[in-house]
Amino acid sequence: MTTEDLEKNLERWKRVLLISIGIVAMLMLFAIYDIPKKQKTELLDWYCTWAVFQVFITPPGFVLLISKFGRSLPTRERINTAFGYFTVAWLALLAFGIQTGSDQSIWYSPLAAVVLVAGVGGSGVLLALSYWLLRRIRLQAPDDVFP
Repeated sequence: MTTEDLEKNLERWKRVLLISIGIVAMLMLFAIYDIPKKQKTELLDWYCTWAVFQVFITPPGFVLLISKFGRSLPTRERINTAFGYFTVAWLALLAFGIQTGSDQSIWYSPLAAVVLVAGVGGSGVLLALSYWLLRRIRLQAPDDVFP
């Protein structure tokens, strides 16, 4: 592939990332909007939408980081775009935590709420730490594609 083709592909990945940011913003708004509701009737629809979104938004980050196609892209943009996908997936997980945490009918013990908060918060810290470490290690090496 030529460098122009690689740049076009990267722009397509970034465009899909922007669309997914809009989708996760809507999921977050609906989760926040549902906090004061006692009866959550359309909860199954929200969870199905969230699950489909989570299944389709997480793999592109791994494709950009690990696959042969992803390695042919420039390292700087590839890492930022891949972790953009991971961040959107984490924001969707945060929306899941907000939606699930505000539903009083499913919490039987306070321990379950602590586990949910620790899982979402811990995954966010792990994401930020891995981005910082990978960026620090990978960006010190020279770029293979664009010298």
